[in-house]
Amino acid sequence: MLNILYGKSLNELSLCGNEVDLNHFANFIKECDIKKQYDSNGNANPDDYDLALSDVRVQLVEGQQVCFSVDDRCLMISGEKDCLTMLADTISVFSKEFEPGEHIRLEYFDDHWYLGESSCPAVLVKSE
Repeated sequence: MLNILYGKSLNELSLCGNEVDLNHFANFIKECDIKKQYDSNGNANPDDYDLALSDVRVQLVEGQQVCFSVDDRCLMISGEKDCLTMLADTISVFSKEFEPGEHIRLEYFDDHWYLGESSCPAVLVKSE
């Protein structure tokens, strides 16, 4: 099961899982035509992060790039369908082509093709 952690002081997310977990999460994001919920491992040890998040909600918002935010113990992901699909494809490729222990950052920069400026930065980590 995917471990989703949030560091308040860092204002950063960590999403860690093996290839199967990450692919399942990517498919969950890609298939969201309506507001849906994904259960994560809310009992994970946060280590450098303050909070283990227990669920994820994805919401379609037309005309919006992807935005990660945290509400209580829930990761909120919102954006238009095309941008959510690009995010899901990024996660899927990462899960297949990277080795356990490797990571990538999902962070906004000027002219980012699918992440919005107000999005909380996230680190994807591939585990064994």
